[in-house]
Amino acid sequence: YPLVVNACGKKECLSQDLLLHLRHVNRAPVFDLINKTSVMETEKVSLMLRAVDPDGDIVHYYYTDPLSKYDASWETKKGDKGNYTTYVTATDGKSETTLAVPIMVTKKNILPTIKTEDTLTVNENQEFTLAVKASDEDNDQLTLKLRNPPLGASFKEGVLIWQPGYDNVINKTD
Repeated sequence: YPLVVNACGKKECLSQDLLLHLRHVNRAPVFDLINKTSVMETEKVSLMLRAVDPDGDIVHYYYTDPLSKYDASWETKKGDKGNYTTYVTATDGKSETTLAVPIMVTKKNILPTIKTEDTLTVNENQEFTLAVKASDEDNDQLTLKLRNPPLGASFKEGVLIWQPGYDNVINKTD
């Protein structure tokens, strides 16, 4: 920038030209506000971060574990429950900004399993007993219930007891 400096007394002024050189100072990228990241086990974490470089430079991103270095995603798996912190660095090649991003992985409930015979054949008017077992990998307390039990049947503690009458057969062919 060309500048002119004037020094004036009562009757005389002196002017001197001055050339001012400005140096560009690179500014680091600035992250936008981030939201909390929370997923369940077996779900994918995908960070949606954005940083803006005040100088208009291109911004590149780098990530730490549990994400990969160049990818803002992580495919969680069973057993990954916990709190994690990944560090995201935004750089314009000269300056950088690093942001700690918390990631919460919650436990995914696993459905219980039911163990019983798939098919059971019994005769009319013959009482039978069918035991139903269930287990839960998460060790949740289980309650067994039988929906729409046949008339006259009982179901207690996972055991079905019933004596079908002669009128209960749907298809009377052998």
